[in-house]
Amino acid sequence: IGLQSSFADINAALYAVAAVLAALSERETTRRGQHIDFSQLEAAIATVGEMIPQGDGSESSDSGEFLHRGHYSCLGDNNQWVAITARNVDDLEQVLSVVGYDTSPPQALDDRSLLDSHIDRWTASRSKEKAAQDMQDAGVPAAPLSDIEDRFLSEHFQRRAIYIEQDHPVLGREWIYALPWKSNLFQPDYERAPFLGEHNAQVLSELLELPDSEIDRLRTTGVIE
Repeated sequence: IGLQSSFADINAALYAVAAVLAALSERETTRRGQHIDFSQLEAAIATVGEMIPQGDGSESSDSGEFLHRGHYSCLGDNNQWVAITARNVDDLEQVLSVVGYDTSPPQALDDRSLLDSHIDRWTASRSKEKAAQDMQDAGVPAAPLSDIEDRFLSEHFQRRAIYIEQDHPVLGREWIYALPWKSNLFQPDYERAPFLGEHNAQVLSELLELPDSEIDRLRTTGVIE
């Protein structure tokens, strides 16, 4: 099936659904229609807001509400990483203990590049899953960075049915995003996306109530397929 990376697509779709629901709610309240001006780029940027101030896309370990954080290379190829976050002094003490860096949190923060080098050496000797688990066992927030393939093979995602398989008449069996929220109140009915113009006749006849003669004319003149 190929491994696809289309996070911006699904993210923008969820934002668009929220906008449509808000517009429908407003219509029910005020009886006025709404104009939605929506950009997929803006929706995608909203998910990486903390990186925007950096300008070049780099990330600083000294950021925001967290005491120290970073992405560290792990055992394997050049694209295996783990994210580790020390929210406070207690977290940082645990990080220092786990990686074997014999110093105090204030001293470690005086030279963040040296601190990162100690963490880097520690993560480089283990897989990203093992590094994340060791930090989590010590009470430190950490998670492996998933590449495209990891999304489908992750036991964590599989248990939560993040992706489901869907039959497609052209592509065959394909993995698609499931709803990000789960509820015992309903079970969603997943269907493939329609082909371009697949439901022309249904829309024109049932919703717009055009006569068959007009639909035939539109098809004959090439307006619709």
